[in-house]
Amino acid sequence: MTRASRAVALNAIVVLSLVASVGVGFVGTAVAADTATIEATPANATATATHNVSVSPDSNEAGSSLNSIQVQYPDSSADAGNVTGADVEAAYVVRNGDRTNVTDDLQAVKHSDNGNTVAFTFGGSYDVRAGDTFHVVYSDVENPDSMGTYSVKVDLNSQSSGSPATDRLNITQAAATTSLTATPDWDGANATHTLSYAPGSAQDNRTLQNVTVDYGMNATLYDLPPENVTAFVDADADGQNDSAESGLNVTGVTAANQNLTVAFDGSYTLNASEPIVVSYDPVGNPDAAGTYTERVTANGDWENATNVTLDVVVSSETSDASVTPYPPYAGAQSTHVATGEVGSDDASDSLNEFRVDYAEDTGATDVSAVGLSDVHAVGISTDGDGTIETNVTDDLSSVSISNDGHTLLLGFGGSYTLDQGDVVVANYSDVRNPGDNGTYTAAVGINTQSDDADIAADFEVTTGPASATVTAANASEHANTTHTLAFRPGTSQYGATVTSLAANYTASGIADVPANATVSDAFIDTDGDLTNESGDPALNVTDFGVTDGVVNATFEGNHTVASDERVVLTYENVTNPGDGSYAIPSALNGDWANGTDATLTVTTDTEAVNASLAVDPDTPDATSTHTATVEVAPNDASDSLNSIEVDYAAIETATDVSAVGASDVVRVGISTDGDGTVETNVSDDLSEVDVSNDGHTLTFGFGGSYTLSQGDVVVVEYHDAENPATESTYHAAIGVNVQSTDAPVTAAFDIAASSSDDDSDTSGGSDTDDTSNSVGDTSDTTGATDGGSGDDGQSTTTTTPTTTATPTETQTVTSTTTATSATAATETTSGGLLGFGLAAVSVALAAGVLVLRRRD
Repeated sequence: MTRASRAVALNAIVVLSLVASVGVGFVGTAVAADTATIEATPANATATATHNVSVSPDSNEAGSSLNSIQVQYPDSSADAGNVTGADVEAAYVVRNGDRTNVTDDLQAVKHSDNGNTVAFTFGGSYDVRAGDTFHVVYSDVENPDSMGTYSVKVDLNSQSSGSPATDRLNITQAAATTSLTATPDWDGANATHTLSYAPGSAQDNRTLQNVTVDYGMNATLYDLPPENVTAFVDADADGQNDSAESGLNVTGVTAANQNLTVAFDGSYTLNASEPIVVSYDPVGNPDAAGTYTERVTANGDWENATNVTLDVVVSSETSDASVTPYPPYAGAQSTHVATGEVGSDDASDSLNEFRVDYAEDTGATDVSAVGLSDVHAVGISTDGDGTIETNVTDDLSSVSISNDGHTLLLGFGGSYTLDQGDVVVANYSDVRNPGDNGTYTAAVGINTQSDDADIAADFEVTTGPASATVTAANASEHANTTHTLAFRPGTSQYGATVTSLAANYTASGIADVPANATVSDAFIDTDGDLTNESGDPALNVTDFGVTDGVVNATFEGNHTVASDERVVLTYENVTNPGDGSYAIPSALNGDWANGTDATLTVTTDTEAVNASLAVDPDTPDATSTHTATVEVAPNDASDSLNSIEVDYAAIETATDVSAVGASDVVRVGISTDGDGTVETNVSDDLSEVDVSNDGHTLTFGFGGSYTLSQGDVVVVEYHDAENPATESTYHAAIGVNVQSTDAPVTAAFDIAASSSDDDSDTSGGSDTDDTSNSVGDTSDTTGATDGGSGDDGQSTTTTTPTTTATPTETQTVTSTTTATSATAATETTSGGLLGFGLAAVSVALAAGVLVLRRRD
């Protein structure tokens, strides 16, 4: 080869090499980071911080896409394992001085190395150019436990082979964290002060000798005994003294020069980030409302003391308030429970007024329908927990509505005196919730004629779900019986015209319902008792059928259903499945998307299947003779009779049986043929009569000498029961051998004013002619349930099994109530359960009458 040809060849090789080099650069350049920065805010050790990271590519990165930014902390240093996409506060690129947001391309946040490495992955929508600087800002990072400088690697597009850049993360000592609260927090009050103190790095690993709060001139301090102080290590930093957390032994308390010092026994070693909580009382709050800055330190180390703020508010007649709707659904007819705490200005005054002003929320809540009869309970919680200890309903004198139906004012006679810290509780129904989801505000005030500072109480209403129940007249497994479907619409169907109601038994795993099932009743239940009463609109059924296990009834479409009403359909000839609970999808007007599951419960675990309670006389507040009966079910057959319980507190606590003793038991026996006539007298086996639940529950104990058979009816009659004071329908849960049953049976009984028929009864309307029915009488074969031939005023109610409805209105067994008297017999069918709103009211009343405190 000539020199010229060799030169040409070498030049060709050089050119090819350059071309190849350029080609490689375009095809597979490794993305390498050139520079990086990292900064933590706050930078204290142990702090939960926001980290700001930047990274720039080296010069050969032009043309690549942004795929990831990875941050790798040293082992056992910072922990980014809790960082999620929601914690990414910013992601952007700075190019030629302009900032471009790249957050929209963020796809995921990934963790590895036990949280020491976090990677932010992107979709590649943004390119990488020389001179770019990419930033990502993210929170929820736990800084290292110790102060120091940590080398952190930051990698751009870490999947490539380039090397990450490195920067130093500077962590300073952990700062002390503190809080100081006063209870009560109003100005001038003697209060309990609670200090939470995590000492930070300066006191880390030191023995705790004492803690001092320097109040300056911002509090009145007293010499306190150690027993006025409680202290513990708050390991989980929740402010609560949990059972697993360690108490601290207090050895002394000194108050000098406006410094309060609590001394300890030296058994605990401080941890920089672990709070200790110290509560002490009394301390006099500052006389004026405001935010006060105090100083706190441990072991007298004032050089490393930290500031803590104490908030004090203006005292008012109402210092705290709440409003809670039941149910909390938008547009629903609801029961509201409002509370207001008595402040220092109203202490020792009489309770004269209680106001709930919903006009604060621009009138979205309507109380125009609330009347005196809708106020179910008003009382005073003397310990501040919201449970009524003193019922003041008897002092309620008026209910007035103003502001176009948006302000409710309850007036009282002034018979009860308020103490500072008392909580006034009012429970009232017939409130129409706001129609839209959201948070609303009511202003609550006590004795508003002298109060210019009602307290705002927020409450929330949400989209109301549909709810439904299916109940069986006979809940026994495999029984052929009647089912009742009750459907309450959700918010989306409030006010809808009722055209159909359906239940899908097949979807719940139940075999097909027989095609020859028939409708026996259909109506709109307006009061939640699932009973077809006068005033409940009847639904005209135009078609009813069962197809593949789906029960479907269509209606004429002449009625609408409100938020607090239920569409009720009863159909016969249905065979129960086996023992268990079944969720049966149900829908109104074929709208399955807004339907709900109706729970059917079938069980064999019921000792008693029928029960009744007869009352003679049945007038309000009368001292009366009650006759209770309860039927024995299969799983109690062959057991000995050990007890009968009549619990008048099962739903309400209006009946008083505290005076009933063994001498008041007229008769007790077993009706072996189930007709209620006593064939076997068991009075000789009666061992005790026990009264419990503040005089509302009776338990009759037996020696176990008599054996029960399936279908037996146990009968007990007793004097000296004090009837409820007002006319209404009341309930008692009656059970046999209650020590082994969770399902006593609820029986209803009516209390009514004396009628003209009763007044004209001169032939012996009481039990004066029934003297043969004494405890020692073994020959009683005639009066098991009627209490004697002269019981003209007596009513008897027989109820089949029921269990109490939950707030989601799941029932298990439908009740049938039959009321009879010597002069007339009528039969009605009852769901036996109260609606959600009335259930909430009953609970409040039950709590409310526990203790009655009248103050002069």
